[in-house]
Amino acid sequence: MGTARKLVAISVDDFIAWEDQQPERHELVGGEVYAMVGGVVRHGRVARNLMLALGPQLKRPCEPFASDMKVRAEEAGSVYYPDLVITCREQHPRSTVIHDPKVVVEVLSPSTARSDRQRKRPDYATIPSMRVIILVDPEERVVELDRRDPDGGWSRETFTGEGTLDLPEVGASLTLDEIFAE
Repeated sequence: MGTARKLVAISVDDFIAWEDQQPERHELVGGEVYAMVGGVVRHGRVARNLMLALGPQLKRPCEPFASDMKVRAEEAGSVYYPDLVITCREQHPRSTVIHDPKVVVEVLSPSTARSDRQRKRPDYATIPSMRVIILVDPEERVVELDRRDPDGGWSRETFTGEGTLDLPEVGASLTLDEIFAE
């Protein structure tokens, strides 16, 4: 994704009501609204690969959603459109917000990598249902996987080269080759 443009400050509930009526997508970051911009082919390809690899492995009620669904980080005053989100809770068919997300994936771009690491990752970690946060760097072929520990803390694994990401939280796994397939 490209660099976002800051618009105004607003509450999470007001943002969701407002944003649902907008023709363009926006994210709420710490109470401030930012217009979103489009991505590039490499970004879209990695996001597609993640959906294709994980989707068939998930058993109901777990299911993946692509980047057109919002995730609410209430405590952080933020609402994001992750590249992929997995929930294991039934969702209302008309909802634009995924409730109780369990796994979230952000595909990094040069213009968003810093924000994704320094802002989004900690914001996602405030969501009580969140168990796994994955950041994928298609430029470097690196995957960072943060997992919530039983005591509520977080631990990080970094994958490079070849490897397999095991996601027992949702009964799935995927390889780096699947993620970065051209």
